[in-house]
Amino acid sequence: MRPKKEPINVRFRIPKPQGFFASRKAIITTGLFQYARSNRNPSNSRHPEGEDPPFTLLESGFKAFIETACVVFTDDETMIVAREMMMKRGGNAERFLNYYLSGGVRQEGLNVESNTRNIDVGLHVVIAEDEGVRSHLYAKIAEAIGAGRLSGEVEVPQSIYTNQDWRYAIGGMVVQWEMKPDLDGGNVELTFENLYRYHPEAKRISQCVHQSAVRLKNVGAKEFLMVGSAVIDVSEDG
Repeated sequence: MRPKKEPINVRFRIPKPQGFFASRKAIITTGLFQYARSNRNPSNSRHPEGEDPPFTLLESGFKAFIETACVVFTDDETMIVAREMMMKRGGNAERFLNYYLSGGVRQEGLNVESNTRNIDVGLHVVIAEDEGVRSHLYAKIAEAIGAGRLSGEVEVPQSIYTNQDWRYAIGGMVVQWEMKPDLDGGNVELTFENLYRYHPEAKRISQCVHQSAVRLKNVGAKEFLMVGSAVIDVSEDG
């Protein structure tokens, strides 16, 4: 009988820069971290990730700065710096990224469905922890029910999120809903499926980071499906 394998907690560290680019890497990394400290709240950005330009002059400058970093850093280093710069330590976004980069190595704190590589994100937790997502879902579903509909879908763009961790973990999603009066704990069932992937063609500030993430699929990174479900009572939100 084979011994049970313990979950592997993938934790990378930013490598110490070596050689010709050492000082440049240090300067770029410092600049990126300084920017991140003042832009951790998604409401600070006029152009949430995934939306098209035009960018402001400052955003255009930072985009050029990131693109320079992508040239100086390897793809691995680019993703490590992006994670350390923007993601909460031990948060959902970090765990999802590590799961992607490792090619599906099970991480501590991830709910991986049996016999699949799918991650159950716990949609009820997202709704409880993100006021923007919660309010948006309740409002759109209540509006549809008021118009006589018993099922449908609600698009949740990244700009809706107020919880940065869930925003970076899931990204934009489409939530399916259906009225079911006999449900335990509510009257509307919610479900969603969303592929964890990157968008190298999208014209966004972090475009070259997405390009690095996609190239890493050639050395083992793998996309995976995020799934979730929840039950809510729309009457609770008026």
